[in-house]
Amino acid sequence: MAVTIPWITPGDVKSYSSDVAIIGKKGTKKDSSGNDTTVTIIPERSDAKIAVDITRARAMIIKYCHHDFSDTEKYPELPENVRVATILLAEAIAHNDYVSTVAYSNYKSESMDDYSYTAGDATTVSISGLGLGSLLDEYVISQAKGGVLLRMRRL
Repeated sequence: MAVTIPWITPGDVKSYSSDVAIIGKKGTKKDSSGNDTTVTIIPERSDAKIAVDITRARAMIIKYCHHDFSDTEKYPELPENVRVATILLAEAIAHNDYVSTVAYSNYKSESMDDYSYTAGDATTVSISGLGLGSLLDEYVISQAKGGVLLRMRRL
C-alpha cells in the first residue's frame, strides 16, 4: 500500500488529543427548575478545520524533510514517526488557532500613565518546542545549497 493523502484523519487527532481546543468542553448548570443541564462551554473543533490543520502540518513536514514520502519503494507505508509528528503538529496548529481567535476575548488590558500591558491566561504552543526533530531527522534529505563550489590550489 502506497502512502495516501491525507496521512492522518481528523479522528486520529481527536482520539489522541486532550486539548479543549479540539475535543471541546462541556459543563453543567442548573435550569429554572433546579435540574442540572449540560452546556457546551467550548465547542468541539470541526472535522473540516482539523483537516485544514492536517494539511498545514503535512506541508510543514514535507518542507522540513525536503520530500513528500511518495516513493513507494522506499516508503510502502507512511513511517510511524512521521504519522506521530503529523498528529502532534496538527494538534499544536489547532490549539494556536483557538488561542488566536477565541481565547483573545479573555485578554485584559490596563493602562497607567505612559505604561500599558495586556495579560491573558491562554498561551500558544511553540512549534519548535514540540521536539519534532527527533521524530523526523532520519527522513530529512539534504539539499544542495544551490551554488557552484570552486576550489583553487596554488601552483
